[in-house]
Amino acid sequence: MSATLQPLTLGNRPKPRRGTYFVQTWGCQMNEEDSEQMALYLQQIGFEPTATMLEAQVILLNTCSVRRKPEDKAFSMLGELVPLRKSRPDVVIGVCGCMAQLRADEIRR
Repeated sequence: MSATLQPLTLGNRPKPRRGTYFVQTWGCQMNEEDSEQMALYLQQIGFEPTATMLEAQVILLNTCSVRRKPEDKAFSMLGELVPLRKSRPDVVIGVCGCMAQLRADEIRR
């Protein structure tokens, strides 16, 4: 039994599985939209969403600095990610949004 090979085109080419991602969003509707766009892009290049940060190879925290509570949550989560980063140095942690712009020095620490 022989199979007929079909040429790969942009439409039928399988996406390579690149890994998993997790996006956490705080703040306004613009942040929600930005997070959706980031997730869509990651899916288009072969990443799949995961339900928890611990399983993700890419973690994006889309932050807000308008109110103190979302900032506190973001800094708390960054603190929780320190052991993960030490045990899995290949994990990518990205901080996006207005807090990332306004408080970059604190985030780097």
